[in-house]
Amino acid sequence: MPIEHHGSCLCQGIRFSITGPLAPIQVCHCSQCRQAQGGPFATNIPVDVAQLRFHAGEALLNFYASSPGKERAFCRVCGSPVFSRRASLPGVVRIRAGLLQEPVAARLGFHAHVASQARWWPVNDALPQYPEGAPAVPPPPPQPEPVCRPAPRCRPTGRATAREPGASGARYGGGLTRGT
Repeated sequence: MPIEHHGSCLCQGIRFSITGPLAPIQVCHCSQCRQAQGGPFATNIPVDVAQLRFHAGEALLNFYASSPGKERAFCRVCGSPVFSRRASLPGVVRIRAGLLQEPVAARLGFHAHVASQARWWPVNDALPQYPEGAPAVPPPPPQPEPVCRPAPRCRPTGRATAREPGASGARYGGGLTRGT
């Protein structure tokens, strides 16, 4: 089964899923992201649009052209920022990481635009910091599904046994022991 992450806006009107592994979270400190988020930074995950599926509320998205070639999408009901997209990166949106339901299988990647960070919010971790922007980081390519080991097989014995510490025959369906 492929990896799938689910998310929504605050009012739950917009619901979506992302299939596949997530790229590292980009922490942007530019003044536009700070104003759009109402906080000291934005946490963005670049996602290939082929991995993104809206389950509800796509019609609730409003768009704001915040700068030439860049749009920010937000919920017209609750105002939650949902993603941004750039004309220079067709087919990629930057989903706001805070919209995803936990657990989120992504790690922090770097801080961008730290030259314009909010001075009242220090950046004091070991992540890479870029004063103006960040190198272009495309979303990761889709990964093959993980190979799972087969579950241990059970074989009938005709009697209940306790082959493992703390195990009883009843634990394995009564009269079954773990085999190879």
